Amino acid sequence: MYFLSNIRFLVESGDKHKSIRSLTLELGVSEASFSNMQKRKTNPSVEVANKCAKIFNVTIDDILNNDLRDKTIKENIPTYKLELDSLFSKLDTREQKAVIKLMKELTDK
Repeated sequence: MYFLSNIRFLVESGDKHKSIRSLTLELGVSEASFSNMQKRKTNPSVEVANKCAKIFNVTIDDILNNDLRDKTIKENIPTYKLELDSLFSKLDTREQKAVIKLMKELTDK
């Protein structure tokens, strides 16, 4: 279940909630209850999971069963490629070779 990692990701990457605290207020759950969910002492209720899905405009299936970090990256690959192409074209040949070398080193890890 990806609920907790997805909540952390959505809070960190979104503008709607700057903190878990603001999310707990909107959900109507105490910080202690939410902390227990984070520590995996309790599971989120269907109501809490459903509210979170609505708040972040994702499906309940996505928030519970899919790693949204991975899904978001995959959905944005075309955007990333365009940005990389644009930046790469501004480099001279020596800089382009250095970038390629660095990318190869990073992907070999």
